Amino acid sequence: MEDEDGDGRADCMVVSSNGLTLSISNDRNRDGQYDYRDHYLYGRVVRSEADNDFDGQFDEWATFYFGFPATVETDADGDGRGDIFSAYTNGVLSYSTIRMTTGKRDFFTEYYEHGIRSKVVIQKDGMERSLKCGKYGQIEFSEE
Repeated sequence: MEDEDGDGRADCMVVSSNGLTLSISNDRNRDGQYDYRDHYLYGRVVRSEADNDFDGQFDEWATFYFGFPATVETDADGDGRGDIFSAYTNGVLSYSTIRMTTGKRDFFTEYYEHGIRSKVVIQKDGMERSLKCGKYGQIEFSEE
């Protein structure tokens, strides 16, 4: 445990076993609660969780594959469920889905090719609409 700001409370905690780090927790806003945690397997980060609004509840969860981000899930409205889900391939964003807060199964999904938005799909009230994107990721408003 480390007290980086000298207030008498630990700001960073490292958990290890047999010389290998298992997790590192940080108190980023110095309020006495850990709000960021990395989990390790064989010396590499495999999962992290963050409390980005500092309310005491983790609201972002990420997984990693060989050091690259694989998935990130974010609870944007504070209900404890992921509202934004992003998937990565070799560390590059492949798609991102936003669950709309309509109380229904409505989604807004963006697909990416080589890190540039290529298509947007909107699912609302059981209907689906796809929008193509231009060379630089801009929406062209022409239906697929």
